[in-house]
Amino acid sequence: MEAEEKQAEINATANQKVDDRLDKPIGSIEQQKLEAVPVLVLDVDIKVQTKKDKVTVVGDMVHVLVKHPEKDEPIDMTKCIYLRDKKVRESGLWYNEDADGNLQKGTALCEVLNKLEISSLKELKGLRIPTEMLESGYLGIKAY
Repeated sequence: MEAEEKQAEINATANQKVDDRLDKPIGSIEQQKLEAVPVLVLDVDIKVQTKKDKVTVVGDMVHVLVKHPEKDEPIDMTKCIYLRDKKVRESGLWYNEDADGNLQKGTALCEVLNKLEISSLKELKGLRIPTEMLESGYLGIKAY
């Protein structure tokens, strides 16, 4: 019986927190926009990217975990800004291999690696990389 009472107490507390949040008005403080400055790469990972339904696989996305000087927590970067056909373009860091099993030449990911003068994703760890503001207002890796 004690377990049921404890669970009922936990549920009541959780419901009160939800009710409190439902009463909150719109705030007046803007969300912090991070400055586009060089960031330190802490880690690199490749994760399966799905559509919003969380079931349909779209492909593999490279995630670059970085430390920004204005933020305590690391930032997960998955987009870049690069030059193609004399135009600045934004793209996700999609992971694709060629027929030989190497990174696909000409992709946005390879443009980043080329600009940073490295040849593999492992070499990103420990580097300071440039960033730029994306159209969305988030930071991306600058590769031009």
